[in-house]
Amino acid sequence: MTETKSIKLDTILRDLQSFVVAFSGGVDSSFLVYRAAKLTRIRMIAVTIRTPYMPDREIKEAIEFARSQNITKLITGKPEKPKWKESIFGSVVDQLSHKCGEIDLY
Repeated sequence: MTETKSIKLDTILRDLQSFVVAFSGGVDSSFLVYRAAKLTRIRMIAVTIRTPYMPDREIKEAIEFARSQNITKLITGKPEKPKWKESIFGSVVDQLSHKCGEIDLY
């Protein structure tokens, strides 16, 4: 990204002051979260929607990314697994709560 585009993006983010990012873990949303995390006085929430098609490795990657960017809160929804699968394998919420350590989980 050129310096001019970076400055323009920073200006847009500062003008917004608070926003929600649909965080897929892809290059674009990761860069946006990364860039916003570097700015002061910005209120940002990065949201990832859990689907049955999302690999479990993405949970680990989301936590690692949150830690690397000093993101202190994760928001999650109700698990989609049937109760019998959840009792055997655990839910995404269980996995997050056991692995996220100092990151607050909502």
